Amino acid sequence: MPRASAKASGGGSVQTERGGRSRESRPRIAVTEASLSEALLSYLDRFEGSRQKLAQHLTKWVKTRGEPADPVRARPLIDRVLSRYEATGIVNDQKLADRSVDRLRARGGSKRAIAFKLHTKGLGSEVLDKAFERERASAGVSNPELEAARALVRRRKLGSHRPEADRAAERRRDLGVLARAGFDYDTSVTALGARNDDDF
Repeated sequence: MPRASAKASGGGSVQTERGGRSRESRPRIAVTEASLSEALLSYLDRFEGSRQKLAQHLTKWVKTRGEPADPVRARPLIDRVLSRYEATGIVNDQKLADRSVDRLRARGGSKRAIAFKLHTKGLGSEVLDKAFERERASAGVSNPELEAARALVRRRKLGSHRPEADRAAERRRDLGVLARAGFDYDTSVTALGARNDDDF
């Protein structure tokens, strides 16, 4: 395995035995609106991100790549860059929330689980409430939560998607899967199909 040599090059960069420059030795970049914009767009080429998540990414970029490596000093620049891209619609927490709710619902996500996941991604309660309101208004189904539970039942092959001989024996386990996914009892029972006498 190649190892970094103990000697640095004239510019202070550490060279590997293959002659490549180690990641830690990359030259620092002046922190300007232009360089922050480039860092932001590079991130968005690969990932989606809320304003809060993007602010965290740019703060980390300043620490690891910026010159000066001073996130407090860079904060006004970061805020200006994010506000500019919000104005153009490139950064849009509401659209991100709407897309994320649709995607996670299709995979069988409960409202509770989706809200928790998206909170950790930096999306606030007001944005998420609007996303769920939009879902109810545009989904074309009377109960999006039940439809998501049924999607999870299909994806995980629970309930009626199991071999008939296994359904009764696995009923409690299936209810547990749905409960851990964030669905309430009534939604779980309905999604699985006919109610059993020993449902808990």
